[in-house]
Amino acid sequence: MVENDDLFPWWEGENGDFLSCPWWIIALWVNGVLGFAALEWAWLSLHRFRHPNKDLDKLMYMYERSDAKNWEKLKCYPVAMTLLLPRLLATIFSLIALGVTMNILLIGAPDIDKPLKKGIRKSCLKFLVQLTCKFHVIFGFWAYLTYENVNCNYEEYLGKQVEAKKKKPTSVIVCNHFGFFEIYGLLMSPLFPSFCAKADFKSVPFFVSILRGI
Repeated sequence: MVENDDLFPWWEGENGDFLSCPWWIIALWVNGVLGFAALEWAWLSLHRFRHPNKDLDKLMYMYERSDAKNWEKLKCYPVAMTLLLPRLLATIFSLIALGVTMNILLIGAPDIDKPLKKGIRKSCLKFLVQLTCKFHVIFGFWAYLTYENVNCNYEEYLGKQVEAKKKKPTSVIVCNHFGFFEIYGLLMSPLFPSFCAKADFKSVPFFVSILRGI
């Protein structure tokens, strides 16, 4: 029988303990444990969707999750324990990169209360914001957004509308606020509207730079 000191279980490492394992093995274990814990926490947090109050859903049908009955916890474990943490870190680092780049592009720009004029600066900001949003939607949410121009008639609610002789660009967009995902949809749309953020965000470092860019 030939003994070889170089052979050891990969989960024990050279010194017979976990910490002496290669860094990538430790990273895989940490990633798996954190992903497992995050899934358990999220699953418990979504209890009211998995066991809905039917009477409440009838009153607030627009918030009902009709897909909750199709959720299968076992199918979530492989992705949660492998890709959840890398996707989260990639999203955070992309936001940091966006904030740093916007700080550079906004050097010498007007005050935060004044809108940016059309030009190279605004075009670069638009490109960076839309690129970051696409990255978050595809890599973070595993989704892809498409747009369709739907002409809806709201005269029943708003009264008789008189068409303007000269068409003007859209000035105000009003939508039901269901969550932050709609922000991605608006920023990625051809309209690329500006947002009226709360005044409290002016005092938030780093985040205020992103708000100035959008």
